[in-house]
Amino acid sequence: MQLPQGPIGQLDTNEKNVSIIGAGVSGLLMAYYLKKQGFNITVFEKESDIGGKINTKSTPYGPAETAANAIFANDDVLELMNELDLDYSSAPHSLKKYVWREGKPQTPPFKFLELIRIIIGAFKKIDRTNLNKKSVYDFFSPMMGKHFAGEIMSAALGGIYAENTRTIHFQSLFKTPFISKRYFGFFRELIKMRKSRSKTKAQSIGFEGGMKTFILALRSKLSDNIQTNIDQKELHHNTIICTDAIDASAILENSEEYTKLSRLLKRIKYNSMFTSTIFMDKPISFLSNGFGVVIPPAENFKNLGILHNTAIFPNRTTEENIYSYTFMTKAKEDIENIITTELNKITHSDFSKHILHRETTQWKRSIPIYDLNRYETILELRAQMNNYQNGLVLFGNYIDGIAIREMVSMAKKFAQNCKS
Repeated sequence: MQLPQGPIGQLDTNEKNVSIIGAGVSGLLMAYYLKKQGFNITVFEKESDIGGKINTKSTPYGPAETAANAIFANDDVLELMNELDLDYSSAPHSLKKYVWREGKPQTPPFKFLELIRIIIGAFKKIDRTNLNKKSVYDFFSPMMGKHFAGEIMSAALGGIYAENTRTIHFQSLFKTPFISKRYFGFFRELIKMRKSRSKTKAQSIGFEGGMKTFILALRSKLSDNIQTNIDQKELHHNTIICTDAIDASAILENSEEYTKLSRLLKRIKYNSMFTSTIFMDKPISFLSNGFGVVIPPAENFKNLGILHNTAIFPNRTTEENIYSYTFMTKAKEDIENIITTELNKITHSDFSKHILHRETTQWKRSIPIYDLNRYETILELRAQMNNYQNGLVLFGNYIDGIAIREMVSMAKKFAQNCKS
């Protein structure tokens, strides 16, 4: 059975005026696609600037992102780039992705015996018992082994979800139901499904001026529709709340009608994260041809991984002999010292003397935790929303996908359904 996906709630399509609370990326995308379908849109943003967590800081050495540094594109994203008339560059497919194992970078991430285990495990039957309760670790460990599923997969997913596989809920990531009884059939279905969704090869795209270029392009299409410095609390008929779950809860608790929804939204938890972009006059040698490196929990690092910005996209630094890297960490204090210490650890030398500049951003509510609690809360929110008349919608990266590409596709589909 296919579970409902995308924004929670429906608009009253007999009314063409729509209020959107929040001008982060989800609010801007929703506004763009609904305006395209002929709705009269007003976007309210409590801050003086738009884009939410997505922003680009200018430094003497090049741009530094405050959150996402690229968009992992699908057909809908590439279509949007054309509509916005945005030039973009694609990360080279030849770049290697490393996993830090036993004190050194490795690619591919598995050892020979682990590969044999995975190949043999692909023929195992899938245990569907309580499938809707399983974590990613629960689902994949019978096939891949406990260490690989618990450590290597945690490293790979940690850079996206900032959590390990024992926490990440399986059906929150793999939402489409499958019929195969064995793992190899599951992967075959997964590949077929992804090919059917996007005709173009998956690619990471970025912009010369950083991710702010994308936000500014959306703003140019919505210049007459956005009002900043307005902390909108009043719910108009046809309101879409495009904030994080905690702010959405605070908005809804002002209305007695929506107290149940408000209480549910408070259940969704977030990780606190730091992103720190460091410019250096010396490269990290093993990443010269690398996209980046992710770090398993057992390696006892505070950092989840390092992105090699200079290799991923051109023009990321002002000079050829300057190198840009972004560190991601869930540590709560002494960030600069932690990053410097772990940089020295992976390079086996004192790299701190090569640091020219750093830009660090903290988000206390950075990434929603995609655990069983979030999954069950979203199901309950959908069920509760059926008790209300159309006119209220919830949308954001806590609902059905963290990635920008998922929000692009969901906003586009929602707007088209409203039009039809």
